[in-house]
Amino acid sequence: MKRELGIARCGLACCLCSENVTCKGCKRDGFMELSWCKDAEWCEVRKCGINKNISGCYECEPAECRKGLYAEKIKPRAFAEFARRYGVEELLDCLERNERAGIVYHREGIMGDYDDFDDLEELISFIRTGKRNIELIPLLPEDKDITDLMRIHASPSVTKYISISENFFDYVTNTDKVIYYKILWNRVLAGGVHCEYADGTMFLSICIDEIYRRHGIAEAALNQLFLAQSNDVNVIEVSIDETNVPSLSLFQKLGFSQIGREDELITLRKLLC
Repeated sequence: MKRELGIARCGLACCLCSENVTCKGCKRDGFMELSWCKDAEWCEVRKCGINKNISGCYECEPAECRKGLYAEKIKPRAFAEFARRYGVEELLDCLERNERAGIVYHREGIMGDYDDFDDLEELISFIRTGKRNIELIPLLPEDKDITDLMRIHASPSVTKYISISENFFDYVTNTDKVIYYKILWNRVLAGGVHCEYADGTMFLSICIDEIYRRHGIAEAALNQLFLAQSNDVNVIEVSIDETNVPSLSLFQKLGFSQIGREDELITLRKLLC
């Protein structure tokens, strides 16, 4: 993070922009000139700021504005509204903390974790807390995207469940002993959970798409899952590859204890009663 570049007039984070190798930030050389900026002439936000004699959109009413890039894009409006409510320094502090936690401003081109929202307040909350809402939704046969995700990113313990039937969709729909969940992270498909039940025990596997790891998604999803279990479940077991240190640490944090090992797989158990 190049904190010295600060926040753009529109509210976007010059300090985190993937283009700041050459860009100086839209406040660096003075808002009136910007002779080096290829976008200065058509930037409606800049023209509006000059006319109103304000330092940035966060001194106006960004949440209600639809000028220029505010017409369709939620990210700049949310950033500017955050700065209006809490101040520019608080915004920089939150962005710096989020970056250390693994939240990416620009991942591909100029898109990143802050672009996955379509609700202004949800994005403002994400900037402030670095956390998203987690939803666990039962997997349906038509949800091919999550099955592909699980095949690509699955650990050996997950793979053996996925390959249990030649027709995976028949396997999902024709038994009440197996439930697959998809994990939605503020409407972003981030992972999947496999649950298999037998004799009061839930056998659990979970996988998260690698680009969304280290955001607390797995922990939040698992905690929701544990709270939702019926009285018929009193034991949860999971098998993890011994090289998967982050997952081992997570399950130990959630109260799981090692009960066995088979080849490279470590089995952990949690008692619910």
